[in-house]
Parts: sequence; C-alpha cells; structure tokens
Amino acid sequence: FGRLFSEMTSSLTFSLEREGKRAELTLSEVLALLHEPNREVRRRAMETLYQELSHHGQTLTFIYDTLIQDHLTMDRLRRYPHPMLERHLSNEIDGEAVSNMMQVTETNYGIAHDYFRLKARLLKLPHLALYDQYAPVGKELTPFAFTQAQQVILEAFGAFTPVFRTIASEFFAKHWIDAEIRKGKRGGAFCASPSPQLHPYILCNYTDNLRDAMTVAHELGHGLHGCLSRKQSFLNYDTPLTTAETASVFGEMLVFDYLVERQADPQVQLALIAGKIEDAFATVFRQNVLTRFEQAVFSKRQAGRLTPEAIGDLWVEANGNYYGDAVEMPEEYRWGWSYIPHFIHSRFYCYSYVFGQLLVLSLYRMYREEGKSFVPKYLALLEAGGSDSPEALLKPLGVDIHDPKFWQKGFDEIQSLVKRMEGLVDKS
Repeated sequence: FGRLFSEMTSSLTFSLEREGKRAELTLSEVLALLHEPNREVRRRAMETLYQELSHHGQTLTFIYDTLIQDHLTMDRLRRYPHPMLERHLSNEIDGEAVSNMMQVTETNYGIAHDYFRLKARLLKLPHLALYDQYAPVGKELTPFAFTQAQQVILEAFGAFTPVFRTIASEFFAKHWIDAEIRKGKRGGAFCASPSPQLHPYILCNYTDNLRDAMTVAHELGHGLHGCLSRKQSFLNYDTPLTTAETASVFGEMLVFDYLVERQADPQVQLALIAGKIEDAFATVFRQNVLTRFEQAVFSKRQAGRLTPEAIGDLWVEANGNYYGDAVEMPEEYRWGWSYIPHFIHSRFYCYSYVFGQLLVLSLYRMYREEGKSFVPKYLALLEAGGSDSPEALLKPLGVDIHDPKFWQKGFDEIQSLVKRMEGLVDKS
C-alpha cells in the first residue's frame, strides 16, 4: 500500500492555465506555485491541487485507513501501549518530554496569528487566505555567488568560535563540497557522514541565490557535527533524529543573523526575516499540527474504518487550532492530508522536526543569553555524537527537556523575529 501511494501521487498531473497556456504540472510543480508573487496564480494552484486530490480521495483514504490498521495490529502484537511508542524508542526520547513540548507549542500558536495578521497588513489584504501564507515579501538578495557564500559562512562561523571556522575552511579548501550544477547530477542537498573513519562530504546544487547559501550553511553544520564527533566509535557516531539538526540549524541561525545585521536595505532585511519565520513555522507549528492530526486519526480508527469525511474533519480541526481566525481555510483544504508521505511511510515522524528545530532555537536563545560561556558546552555536545540519549547529552548544558520553560526559549526566539519584522513594517 505504501508503494501504491507513492506511485499514485507521483503520477498525478494537475492541469492549470497560466499566461494563456494550459500546462500539465506535477505535484511538486503545483506546490511550488504557492510561493508565486501573483495572488491569482497561488489561488488557482491551490484550488487545482485539492480538486485533483479529491478525485482520488476514496483510494487515498483506503490506503491510509489500511496502513493505520496494520500499524495498530503490530502495536497490539508487540504490546505497545500507544501508537507513538515505536517512534519514541527510535528517537531515544520519552513520551512525557514530547507531550510537554507539543503543549508548549500549542500555547504559542498566538505568535503565528500575530504574524499572519502582520503579513496581511504587508500584503494590503483584510486577512490572509491559506494560499497567501507563503507569498513572497520584501526583496531577495541576488545574485549571491558561491565565493560570497563561502566568505559570509566562514566569518559568521568564526564569530561564534574559531573551531567552527577552521573545520568549515577545510571543507572549502579540500573540495569536500560538491556544489556545481551538472547535467545528470541528482537534485537537493545533503551531508554524508558515513563513518568516524572518514570526513563528511556535502552535496548541493548552488544556483547563486541566498536560499542556496543558507543551504550550504545548513549542510556545513551537519559537516561540523560529523567532524567533531569522529572521536566516537562507529556505534556511537550517529545521532537519533531528535538531535540530528543540532548543528545544522544552529549554523543557519549564525549566518542568518550575520546577514541581517550587515544588510542596509530594509526590504532585503524584510525578506530574510520573513523567510526565517516561515521556515520556523513550517518546521515547528505545522509539524505539531501534523502530529496532532495523526494522534486523532489513530484514535478514531480504533472505533472503526475511516471515511474521507471523518479524516477531513480531523484535518480541519487540527489546522483550525493553528490558523485560528487569522487565516481563511478553503473548503477543499479538507484534502490537505492526502499527499503527505510521512503519514504513509513514517508514522509520527513529524514531531521529530518540532523537537529538532525547537531544541536548536532554544539553544540559540541560551547562546544569546550566556554569550561565549555557552560555546565550550555546545562543542562538547557536538563531540558526544550519539554516545548517549538526548536527555543525558543535554544535561551538561543545564537543559531539562521535560521543562516547559526550556521549550519556551525557542518560541521567545521566534517571537523576537516577529517583533523585528513588525518594526521593519512600521518603518516602511
């Protein structure tokens, strides 16, 4: 059934008229149009997306319903008390910490509501429609050459600690980063750290824009983590998913702050900050919504088979808590769950994104508060690799992952970004 879902969604075509021509788009292409500057293009892209998905709704529902029941059966045979336990074991984390984190996330949905209202004001709209949430604002900093990205990343990393700059310099000097665009080269970006016996390698596709520069910073963070933890054994080298982004997102934040502080054009600052806020929302708030939806669906399935109407109701309810009255959800958004692969292939995977992103934002907030005294403790965390559970590795930094106050630090960081953007909008 997982393969059927993948083949079905990858073969879907979405017919959309644009600039007088009708095009047959893939799922990825129609989703990309939700970031277009033209509001009418965004509206029609979203309408087309969910209309086409609804035509396959009965089949997509049957696939999901069957896989949920399969998971529930396996949980019963393994005597797991609840459906999330398997993921908790894989992530080396306990349910109480995850529950506290998710509750703190929900108490901060108001930050998102404030941002959505601010963005509506910026776009000169009475309120945001769902297809407006990723509308571009400000002015992008282009072009941004690879040599410029190298200089900015090394300076930003060096300002945090010379250790970061030294390791990152080696990646550039020894060509451990494959950034060139070539015919036949795979897309995307990743950092491979196969063994503590080998240095990490980075693959990316650099197209001279700021987003790609941030991608290099992100992957270099992974590379730093891989290099610093090479003192660990092969079995202790890799981290669980919950702490895998500890250095990558931190590296992004260092470069982001460096760029914003040195950018004179308020419109470029606006674009940078809005992009960072929306990335954080997508990784924290949205993934929390997806996890709450999964919890509701698994609970509902225990009483009987799921229908498209039942799943749609649960999806709308979970998203309604996040968007509140700040964003208008169209009726066809009831099918928003139906193309998300994590629900099919990796149940309850999404909270790991919340944990990882919020962990780093909270650590970054600690760095702001503690200054240079934070650096040695953070380096020790990276050097430890996966040698202990996340809870044990974070204790030397004074972090208690069961304490809601720690998770709140991450939202304080997001709130400060929203306030910075509000100040720019007020001046414009």
